[in-house]
Amino acid sequence: MTEISPTFPLDVIATIVWLLFAACLIAALILGVQAQRRSSLALTVGSIGAVLLAALLLALPVGPVSTWGAVALIAIGLATATIGGAPFVRMVFRLATKTTREGDHGGILVRAKAAAEAESREVLRGGIAIGYLERFAIAAVIVFGYPEGIAIVVAVKGVGRFSELDESEAREHFIIGTFASLIWGVALGAIVRAAIA
Repeated sequence: MTEISPTFPLDVIATIVWLLFAACLIAALILGVQAQRRSSLALTVGSIGAVLLAALLLALPVGPVSTWGAVALIAIGLATATIGGAPFVRMVFRLATKTTREGDHGGILVRAKAAAEAESREVLRGGIAIGYLERFAIAAVIVFGYPEGIAIVVAVKGVGRFSELDESEAREHFIIGTFASLIWGVALGAIVRAAIA
């Protein structure tokens, strides 16, 4: 006859909590992807809510996650930070700038400085891809205990975009996008680091 460990109920509860935590991060990722595709504010808010619920689950007194569980949580957390953050950044843009128009290549359209030029031109091209890389790097440096790396990420982005920041609209978009990505990346990185610590 097999003996049941005295910690059996606690182990089951801990496993359930960690599975719920992972499910919240996966839900945030899925909702974020859908929100990006459909440009849906409701799905974006749902994604944010799933991340907040995951953070609340960390307050429960459960034991540490296993090594393989930690690896899985890191992978899920980095994916959620990277991809799931795009609709959050877009939502912040919409709240902050009502008149900014998006370009075809992930940038924004700004009017030329000269009055004779009535055409718009696209600046900050590739912003969506850069945002993905930025959030991945920010979350990763937090998860792996190197928060000083955030300064490197922001410096590289700033140097790479410096020549495109002539127009005030471009500067505003750059600053808002950088801060929104920082907030999302740091939040997800901190949540995952707290989970695996």
